[in-house]
Amino acid sequence: MNFIRAILFLVLCSCSVSKIERSLIAMEDEFHDHTGFLIVDPSSNKTLLDYKSDKYFTPASNTKILTFYASLKLLGDSIPALYYKEIGDSLIFWGTGDPSLLYKEAPSTKAYDFLKESDKHLYFSAANFMDSKYAPGWAWDDLEYNWSAEKSSMPVYGNTFQLSNEIGFKVYPQFFEGFIITADSLNETKCVRLLGTNNFVYNPGPTLYSEDFAFGTSGQLTADILYDTLKRKVSYIDNSLSKDHKVLYSKNGTELLKVMMQDSDNMIAEQLLLVISGLQTDTLNTVLAIKNIKSTFFKGMHDEPKWVDGSGLSRYNALTPRSLVWILTKLYDEYGESILEYFPAGGESGTLKNYYKADIPYVFAKTGTMTKHHNLSGYLKTKKGKIFIFSFMNNNYTTSSLPVKRKMEELLYDIYFNN
Repeated sequence: MNFIRAILFLVLCSCSVSKIERSLIAMEDEFHDHTGFLIVDPSSNKTLLDYKSDKYFTPASNTKILTFYASLKLLGDSIPALYYKEIGDSLIFWGTGDPSLLYKEAPSTKAYDFLKESDKHLYFSAANFMDSKYAPGWAWDDLEYNWSAEKSSMPVYGNTFQLSNEIGFKVYPQFFEGFIITADSLNETKCVRLLGTNNFVYNPGPTLYSEDFAFGTSGQLTADILYDTLKRKVSYIDNSLSKDHKVLYSKNGTELLKVMMQDSDNMIAEQLLLVISGLQTDTLNTVLAIKNIKSTFFKGMHDEPKWVDGSGLSRYNALTPRSLVWILTKLYDEYGESILEYFPAGGESGTLKNYYKADIPYVFAKTGTMTKHHNLSGYLKTKKGKIFIFSFMNNNYTTSSLPVKRKMEELLYDIYFNN
């Protein structure tokens, strides 16, 4: 009798898997795209379904899963907020890449308070930033928007400012009012950055408007913003990072990682790779960080990641579903179910707030979306309480993302409900 039950169980599982696989084939036929899917049971180390999981896809923000893993391992909750050295009546300081200085999404005042309270003359240097402000493969026409904020050694306000006319015309922080040129046209309310400059042309049209914009950074501009913010002089110099520098730490790593993962914050992701690079080499450089992380943590990965930035903005990134599942499995093995707290929860938080709704969240996963691409990788808690690990990747569909997301939702709910 037990033998018959075992055979029946295998037959039922086979039918279920076949149904899911047929659904994946139907998705590719309907959307004319490329789909990859892998789902595993970590308790038994068994693969439940593998559909083209060895193929490379443009991961978009699923790239943040790599940044997340490395940041958990190397940074934890302690983020270097400032490198500094005191010489006589002078305080020379360098940025660490820390994204949180006065950043509204995950603010920290650790560096601000330290500089504000110092009784020494302040000198800022960006000489340890040895990187491009943009990663390879970023879209040039996105560069004025807050999701493409420039990388720098010491972001202030997330290297962005906000323009709004909702309660009168306001620019926050006020320092950036000098960047705004008001146009004559009243036809359409909008603001655009003039390419290659920090000049923004604002059209005061008839509609309510609020937008965050990325500005062009420089060491001198950072010093000027700090001068304005601290209400005390900050001079810009070009001194190399001192070998005997001290480090000021901020205990906000957990908050930064949750914002990065749940809200898919690109700026935090890019800057955390710079923080890691600084700890490893005393140089802020994304390429160095990625090289060291791959050689340290990702040596056993099935398929080598084609990894060029921290956020996934670049179309040069390429990952396979089984590589993402490999990393997610390592996270689950090392941190248990507590790792789910960092991911968007279906129907409740972050980028999944309007999807995968249920009385109790069952999908905890990182989205990755750019034009014609949508991916989802993370954890699924079944109706019976089992944890499955999955990566579901869709590239180059010809429709909008909404019908693709709804099909993904149907398939994952089916797995949740029947297991």
